[in-house]
Order: sequence, then structure tokens, then C-alpha cells
Amino acid sequence: MQLKQAEQAYAQFQQTPMPEVVPAELRELFGGIAQHLPEVWPTLSNGQQKELLRTLIQQVIVRRPAPDQVTVRIVWLSGCYSDHTSLTPIHRERDVSGYDQLVTRLHELWQQGYNNDQIAEQLTRDGYHSARSDHVTANSVMKIRLAHKWYLPFEQFRNAEVVGEDFTVNGLAKRLEVNESTIYRFIYRKIIPADAVRREIQSGIYIIRNDEALIERLLERIAVQKRRNGMLNTGQPT
Repeated sequence: MQLKQAEQAYAQFQQTPMPEVVPAELRELFGGIAQHLPEVWPTLSNGQQKELLRTLIQQVIVRRPAPDQVTVRIVWLSGCYSDHTSLTPIHRERDVSGYDQLVTRLHELWQQGYNNDQIAEQLTRDGYHSARSDHVTANSVMKIRLAHKWYLPFEQFRNAEVVGEDFTVNGLAKRLEVNESTIYRFIYRKIIPADAVRREIQSGIYIIRNDEALIERLLERIAVQKRRNGMLNTGQPT
């Protein structure tokens, strides 16, 4: 879209009649304008600035060397030129310049235990960007990771029932046939002893020791609570 607009603007510029020849007295008057242009430029109107540029520019060359880049070369009447490069939004992440290197770097950061935000920040500092942004976004990092099945710890353990030989909250809830909120309540109220619980460092999930004696005590407690609830529901004295 930006390339097409630039090409249309240049075509219109080529069709615009050149200003009349500047009289000798005005040519002499403006002979030293280059020295004062930085001071004069802010005082000119938008239209005046455009007219002045038309008298100074010989040619504008627009190219698209990569799907996400547009380069513009302005050739001045003096023969000098100025080059400008700009990023342009694209649809496919795969078409971003340096994509393969970006993925390799992302994999390195993932292996070091970085999360999405940290990876995005580091990739941006490394000079990479996303398809629709001049920086790498956490959402882009997540999509690339998941496409390569490079899971973060919490994603890996999200639905796990055991870690090694021990239970996750999900796994213990299924073992005791209760919901997960009951297990969290047991942890917070120390019904499950603190020395039987640890937290996985990277994911932060609770890991409960697989201890048959502990399981039996919890099952007994749950059975007693169910009996009490049954008596209350039937109106029998407790």
C-alpha cells in the first residue's frame, strides 16, 4: 500500500508543471538561501515547502528490496542523493527480514528459560521486528514457539497429573475424586503438610509428594466431610 501511494505521488509529481524560470534578481537573492534554510524552513507553509522541494528534487526512486521494507532514494538537482529505508506492515510473519535468524535466536532464549515478554524485549534489542510492528511482540513470540512445540514450563505442566513420581494439583484432585479448589484449600490450610508440598521453580505450579499415608489421611477427611454434609442435607443431628 505504501509503495503504491509513493509511486502514485511520484507520477503526479512528474506531471506537475515546473515553475517558471527564476528572474536573475531573484536568483541572486536566493543564492545564499542554503545558509539560512534551517531558519527559514519552519516559517514556510506546507504548500511553500512542497514547492521549494519540487525545485530541488530531480528524481525519486522507490524500491521494495524485501517484503517488509521500502527504500526511497531522492536525487537532488546537484547530483547528490539521500537514501531512506522504512518498514512496512506485512501479513505473514514468515516474510519478515531475517526470519530464520530470528527463530534461531528465539530458540536460544527459550532454552535459557526466558518467557514471552522477555524474549520479545531481547529480540527487539537485537534489531528484529514483527510482521506488523517495528518491534517484536510477545504474541509473535508465542505463535512461533507453539508452532515449533517449544513449550514454556507452565504450558508443559498445565494438564499434567504427575511430575516425576509426584502429583500436580490436577493429578491429586483426580486421585481423591474432588475438584482442584479442594486441593488448594488443603494446601493453604496446611491440611497437606508444608513439607509435602513444593513449587516448580519456572512454572510456579504446586507439586505434592506421592505419599500413601498422606493419601489415606486425605481420603478419610473427605469421607468424613461427605458424611457430615449428608446429615445436614437430610436434617439429621450432627
